[in-house]
Amino acid sequence: MPYFMPIPGDSDDARAVRTRGELASALIALMHEKGFDDISVQEICERAQVGRSTFYAHFQDKDELFIRHTVVFGRALGAQLDWDESLASYRFPARWLFEHVRQMKPLFDSLAHARKTEFIMKVWHNNIAEVFEDRVLAVRGLGSRAATIPAVILAQQLAGTLMTLMVWWMDHHYPFAEHEMEKQFHQLIAGLS
Repeated sequence: MPYFMPIPGDSDDARAVRTRGELASALIALMHEKGFDDISVQEICERAQVGRSTFYAHFQDKDELFIRHTVVFGRALGAQLDWDESLASYRFPARWLFEHVRQMKPLFDSLAHARKTEFIMKVWHNNIAEVFEDRVLAVRGLGSRAATIPAVILAQQLAGTLMTLMVWWMDHHYPFAEHEMEKQFHQLIAGLS
């Protein structure tokens, strides 16, 4: 997955896209240093080296900035779902995601302190599942596999399994290595088509 993911907005001008990305990066960096509730729009602007009027030209507040960033990230994750014909199973780079979550622990701690973790996980789940559904339909369109589970339900199951494992793993202070979590995820979804 690319490091920089453009956040959609009213303008697709390169400067506007770059500014939205710089604002998102500034917020993420600040969340590594302090709680989400303790971060002001002014601090985000100073870190991104833009004026407050520029911030408000793109976002209503820091919540909107973070939610839109989360949506883009979730949709990019969902696009990673693929079908492995040799295993007759869906595959997803869960190890990378678990590694990312561990690296972003200060960010999740910041969200937990602000009581926003559950909401953000729901945003992630919904956006991952939506793109998973597109991927399931695309995979089914490539072959002659009989679909016994509607794509929308299968996508919800796949995303739900992933998010449940991630939340459990975080809540229990990362008791298994990332590669083991990926292995468990793939065992849980084996045979779903």
